[in-house]
Amino acid sequence: MVDKHYSPEWIADKVAGMMPSDFSGRVFDPAAGEGALLHGVKRRFGDRVDAFATDIECATIRSLKLAEKDWHVGKIDVLNLRSRRSSIVWNDLRRLEVGAIVTNPPFSYRGGNGHEVDFAGFSGRVSPAAAFIAILLKDFPNVGGIFAILPAGTFSSQKDENLWAVIGAAFDVEVIEKLPPRSFASAAARTVLVRMRPSTVTANPTGAVVSLPAFRGPNNECVCVDIVRGNVPMHSRGDASTTSGVVLLHTTNLRDGKVVLAAQNLLPKDLAVEGPLILFPRVGLPGNGKIVAYVGDPVDLSDCVYGIRPRQQEAVPLLQAFLLGSRHGLAGRYGGTGAPYLTVRSLISFLFENGWNPVQVPISGATSNICTCSLSGRVHA
Repeated sequence: MVDKHYSPEWIADKVAGMMPSDFSGRVFDPAAGEGALLHGVKRRFGDRVDAFATDIECATIRSLKLAEKDWHVGKIDVLNLRSRRSSIVWNDLRRLEVGAIVTNPPFSYRGGNGHEVDFAGFSGRVSPAAAFIAILLKDFPNVGGIFAILPAGTFSSQKDENLWAVIGAAFDVEVIEKLPPRSFASAAARTVLVRMRPSTVTANPTGAVVSLPAFRGPNNECVCVDIVRGNVPMHSRGDASTTSGVVLLHTTNLRDGKVVLAAQNLLPKDLAVEGPLILFPRVGLPGNGKIVAYVGDPVDLSDCVYGIRPRQQEAVPLLQAFLLGSRHGLAGRYGGTGAPYLTVRSLISFLFENGWNPVQVPISGATSNICTCSLSGRVHA
């Protein structure tokens, strides 16, 4: 049964309550349904807002047009490029200044394949809710803020983590409130109220405004840290093995503070990553003997392992010492209902909040050479 305190009107008022108290201007709900979120905005701000609404259902759009004659209403499937290109409301708003977007995007999808997204250098398949947000940010880059109801799982999902890391580089992403299961009559998923606003700190990779000083290397220089996530699934390693190549490294090879390699299941060199690296588990907590420095030949990393490396080789022992000394704090960033795992976003946040300058790089990919300090003492990449 749905808790009476979590009625559609209550939730809509909570979403409107995340908006600045002095807000005025255009407000857009791209998945408006019956218009509950915009009604909440109207209850709070009245005539100070101009309402724009779209939805995928023709019957819903007809009802909204009849009920809300002062609103700008149109049909759209936000996740469909052709539909976006043909939407009058969508394209009118792209030419105008949108003050805020309120939305409760679609959560579910069949088959688990997700939706293909290209956003700010990220390319891949993500959940419908994450894809929905990325499309909004891409087509309305100057929006004053997005105030959304999202599935809580999108922030711990391996499918979505890299996209959220990219979004967090330009937007402050704040979970304002966690709602209990079945807050919506039609959905059992846990949901959260999320506020996204343009970041006030340039090149902040987490969206969090922090005041910690930047970490400094041996020569008082900025220290950029590359994050490499292993991408070899352990269940398929036998299919990829070859008679020549590089050794596969898994969490079981991290023992008592050392890397113990076995010359078997050699994999193609195009998957290899070079050291020096600090290696530790992505899946399973980082015990004292599992945070290991590696300076040997290139290796392939399983998808259960992270490799991180400072751009300056002399900072490798400093980074390892930091991780060993902070392993309990790092362990607190692991989540999941089964085996604990660490998302890229959580790792970036942990390093950044402790003064390092993290940036994710692809396996065997080129690394950016940019590494400067801001006037406030933060490190950029």
